[in-house]
Amino acid sequence: MSDAADEAFYLEQEAIRAGLAAKAKQSRGLPYTGLCHNCDEPVEKPRAFCDEDCRDDFELRAERKKVNFKV
Repeated sequence: MSDAADEAFYLEQEAIRAGLAAKAKQSRGLPYTGLCHNCDEPVEKPRAFCDEDCRDDFELRAERKKVNFKV
């Protein structure tokens, strides 16, 4: 028999899994070039960005330009 804490934990884990899956699907939108799509620093395969800040900057600029990039 599960209690409210068990149910909350289950729902939280499902939300985390769904978020990670959605993010993984989005990251397939940019091709691997060997360089960060934001700052042109070298990146290891299969990364499109060198870090989260560059990814966020790229997404913000794309949103401002209203370009339909999937990041």
